[in-house]
Amino acid sequence: MKKLQSLKTIQLVILVILTILSFLLIFTDVDIKVALSIPAVRKLRMLLWFSLAAGYLFVFLDYNAMKKAGEQLTTAENKAVSDTLSKIANRAALDAKIRTYDENQPADLACMILRLDNLDAINNSVSRKSGDQALADFAAILSLAAGQNCFIGRNGGNNFLAIFDTDTANESAAFLNRIKEQIVSYNADTTHAPLKLAMGKAETDDTEKKNIHQLIAAAENTCTRA
Repeated sequence: MKKLQSLKTIQLVILVILTILSFLLIFTDVDIKVALSIPAVRKLRMLLWFSLAAGYLFVFLDYNAMKKAGEQLTTAENKAVSDTLSKIANRAALDAKIRTYDENQPADLACMILRLDNLDAINNSVSRKSGDQALADFAAILSLAAGQNCFIGRNGGNNFLAIFDTDTANESAAFLNRIKEQIVSYNADTTHAPLKLAMGKAETDDTEKKNIHQLIAAAENTCTRA
């Protein structure tokens, strides 16, 4: 797509240069002015101007088509890596992130499981639609709370996984505090069902080296109501 856009830009530049040269020749060259007084030459001039205008039109249409194609491609790419309901990284994107740590895991790494613990209760006591909305709101809170050093994605069902690979102790603690504050604020509005958070965390240490899969499993095993 970028290569095509570059080619179209070059085409537009050439058209602009040709247009400028044409105007300069028409208004500065005496011989051309005389020639343009001949009816047959005037017809040829009109045909050339029409061809030039058509060139601009087609370049404009191509740019418009490329813009729409680019927007559609971006939408498709977002759908490929974003969960439809929660609007954050889906399982495929999460698995791709985990694979990067299989290849090169930093010494400082932490994983946190975050669960909307009362999702079943909301689905059963209110409605499935309310449960979907609660899950979407919960995901939005997680997304807003995540810092630059946190990767957050939906791990399936009502479970979300957060991964920290820089200053993990401070980053994960600040992340959890922000989540709790936002949930308190959210639950203060009684027009919707409250959110209940369950959380589990595991991180690397010097005594026992764990890979990311072991850290995720450990975080899941320690997941309790926060």
